[in-house]
Amino acid sequence: MPDSSWTETGSSISLIPTTTPIDPGSSPSNVNYLTNSYKAALMQQYAGELAMKTSLDSLATTWGCSATAYNNAVAAINTTITGFSGAPANWATIWPDGTMSGPWMGVQTMLSSNWSAIATQRTALQGAISAAQAAAAQSAAVTAAILAAQPHAVAWAYASKPALPSASYPAGYYAITTDSRTVQVDAAGAAWVDVLVATTGLFGQITVGQITTGAAIADIARVGSLTAGYIYFTDGFCLNTLEPKESGANVTSGHILTANSKPLNTVTVTGIPEVLIGGFAFSVNAASTADVYNIFGRIAGRQTAGSTGADCYIDLYVDGVNKTYQDCYFAGGLNTDGMCAFYMSITGLTAGAHTFQFYAHSGASGTSWTIWNTSTALCQRIF
Repeated sequence: MPDSSWTETGSSISLIPTTTPIDPGSSPSNVNYLTNSYKAALMQQYAGELAMKTSLDSLATTWGCSATAYNNAVAAINTTITGFSGAPANWATIWPDGTMSGPWMGVQTMLSSNWSAIATQRTALQGAISAAQAAAAQSAAVTAAILAAQPHAVAWAYASKPALPSASYPAGYYAITTDSRTVQVDAAGAAWVDVLVATTGLFGQITVGQITTGAAIADIARVGSLTAGYIYFTDGFCLNTLEPKESGANVTSGHILTANSKPLNTVTVTGIPEVLIGGFAFSVNAASTADVYNIFGRIAGRQTAGSTGADCYIDLYVDGVNKTYQDCYFAGGLNTDGMCAFYMSITGLTAGAHTFQFYAHSGASGTSWTIWNTSTALCQRIF
């Protein structure tokens, strides 16, 4: 109550209930009585809690959480007033009635316990709802990352590529068409980018119609060894135009490069300001604007302050400019270790050297995360 903690001192009383008009010159304060001002405040608080109950019951149903304990705690207020104290059943609508009611043995003490139980159960229910919402958001983010990262055999041909943007084809989505073409959605989710182009498939014959001219012929076959069964000879194409397999453990004949990275140290993120995750970076060298960079990562850490289910953002900076970001949610509540996966895709970089760096920040003040140096990321370059 605004002017009472429901724990005033008591005194010996008569057990005969009385109703006494309020004396403007005095303000009795006794655990066995309810003054007119106490009645008004109680009625206002009870009405507010009923409104809160309606909202939380709806959310609990939506997110599959039990609201029984909270509902029972709210109902206990009415039981105390009518069952133990003998107030009229319609007290919540007729009070304040201009009187001081009592004596009702320890009525203020019982109400104090009732409100304490309501606060405890309300907080527990709100926490359960927030945890359910965070788990659902994390599941949706993981599903989206998987959808974008994995190659998918689609039911349409290269010439019939669906219009973008589309929720069915998010940024980074791989598609293998019915006529053996491989395409990918760019980082903006707005255009298809050719990944592997071969009208008869990846392992089909290379014909004169697929070969440009001049020095470009030397880039067509970069393999370890070839046999006559795999070569289709045409004018201007001979064995001295073949180049040996590219060097490097992470290089394949499909022109894909991969690199790994992890933070040097544990990083603490507090509030909205961005924090550089030291050592969590890649140095890349683009051949052209058609190069595609796919980054798959896993953040290990825990939320240490703030509302449960708050989000931590992982930002990707390219050459010092923030290019994209992803939300991370650590399920399990405060001070509980967890992991979240993230996926990012970048294309359109100018030819030459570039630096990728990771930062982290919160979407709200008053929140804090610890990011462990066991977090990892893999950068895949397709060119």
